[in-house]
Amino acid sequence: MNRKDLELGKVGRDLVLLDGDIVNVPIAKRFFISGFVKNPGSFVLDTGTTVGQAIILAGGLTDRGSDRRLSVIRMVDGSPSKFR
Repeated sequence: MNRKDLELGKVGRDLVLLDGDIVNVPIAKRFFISGFVKNPGSFVLDTGTTVGQAIILAGGLTDRGSDRRLSVIRMVDGSPSKFR
């Protein structure tokens, strides 16, 4: 195994650590959901996550929630942009 394989994640999870080794775990990208969902908050963003999947991750809509008037705020070049 070489450093490049390690950086690309091409090693097993049972790699033996040696004295002085440093393990870096990258912070996962996250998204936030609020409004009339059962569990608003922060969730791990997987590639390809849809708005519908985000709602499911947040426990679904509450009785007062509706999927007809959603808006998404996305950071574009460091500034928030609203999508409907």
